Amino acid sequence: MSDPHEREPETFPNLGTNPEELEPHLAAALEVVDEALLLAVARADERLERGRDLVLDRVQAEIRESDLKQGRRLRRRHLRAVFYATLLVCLALIVAAYIGTAAAIRLKRRKAQEVATEAELRVLSRALQRYAADHGELPGDAEALWQALATPQPNDGAHPYMVLNPHRFDGTLYRDDYGRSYRYRLEEGWAVVHSLGANGKDEGGLGDDLQVRVVLP
Repeated sequence: MSDPHEREPETFPNLGTNPEELEPHLAAALEVVDEALLLAVARADERLERGRDLVLDRVQAEIRESDLKQGRRLRRRHLRAVFYATLLVCLALIVAAYIGTAAAIRLKRRKAQEVATEAELRVLSRALQRYAADHGELPGDAEALWQALATPQPNDGAHPYMVLNPHRFDGTLYRDDYGRSYRYRLEEGWAVVHSLGANGKDEGGLGDDLQVRVVLP
């Protein structure tokens, strides 16, 4: 019994041995082969074209993405630069405004101190003149000056020659509106009371010193 899976050998037509008889068959076979090659080449070209287009699309997409990222980075840098520049300008304006305001406050305060000290020296001068008229002499030193001005007046025992603020005493000396003790100098027949002014330097009545001269009647 024969094997059912066993195939019968294929038989080919007898093409003969005459070359002239083989030529048409060979020509037909070559045409089939050429067509197959052309088709294969066309399909390969088509695949290559599609692959090239796909690669180009991917490359262009990567370039666009890179450009977008670069643009975003540049925009972020620009925004940061603008932010920091604006912040620096604001800080500079705030500092300038603070410095200007502080300078204006200091100037106004110094002017107020100068006006208050000048007014107090005028009051002191009149009080010291009344004291000299009543007693015939001027106090001998700065300590005696303030004691004398704090004593009651002979014709008005309820009031001293000058009302002094007890909080402005530095020991036995009296401070001006700048917070420094008044200077007192007695000469023959007259006396000088002066403030050292804003700079705090004793310039002998010059510079920004403020002073009054009281002459013994």
